[in-house]
Amino acid sequence: MFSDEPLEVRRVQWSSCRNSEVEMTRRRMLGVVLSVCCLSAAAANGEGQRGPALQKPVKVSREYISPKVPGTWTELVAQSDLVVEFTVQASAGGEAEYYGAFTSVVTANTVTITRVVYLAESARAERGRQILVLTPGGRVDRGEYIEHVISEHSEPWSPGESYLVALKWESRLGAWRPTAQYESVFRILPDDALRSSGYGPIARAGSRLGHAETLSRVGEAVAYRTNAVSTTPP
Repeated sequence: MFSDEPLEVRRVQWSSCRNSEVEMTRRRMLGVVLSVCCLSAAAANGEGQRGPALQKPVKVSREYISPKVPGTWTELVAQSDLVVEFTVQASAGGEAEYYGAFTSVVTANTVTITRVVYLAESARAERGRQILVLTPGGRVDRGEYIEHVISEHSEPWSPGESYLVALKWESRLGAWRPTAQYESVFRILPDDALRSSGYGPIARAGSRLGHAETLSRVGEAVAYRTNAVSTTPP
């Protein structure tokens, strides 16, 4: 399920990549190529979300996503392949068939896993591993101008920030995405509180409960799902 098959890349010099698993995480995506995948090099050269390109005119548009909102922690775990905590290393804008058959602007985030909370049988992840997570919206250099797509409720991630996120594997993109988009993303604040931009029951509960209690609730959901799966008759 989780292939390491190379991905074709454009507008990026792979020779400038170093010290990152991302340079080995190149995968084919049904004829659509993610514009920027070498995130470490893009960030270092100012080619990501910030930098000299911001001096160009910026054309802003907004998109609205209505994800399927899980009603319980058990539903969230059941819909996910991975629940982890990670720290963002770098982010850069690109394009991918994120919503299906048409290409949209996305942000490719290189993150380092700091805690594995739930791992589906078909998934691979461990502490210290770098993975690529795609989130909707972002900035893309169109030559004469910068296209800035704002995805409502989805806050951009910044290097150094830590998150608790439920993820779904997208084999056609060779990357991960938040299971329920902003509804399954929690920023871990310095005081150990959680903040989500979602408005569903899980997002509100996580923001209210805080980090430790949310981990406990997710752990209970994982145990329930594991027991349910193991006791399901063949």
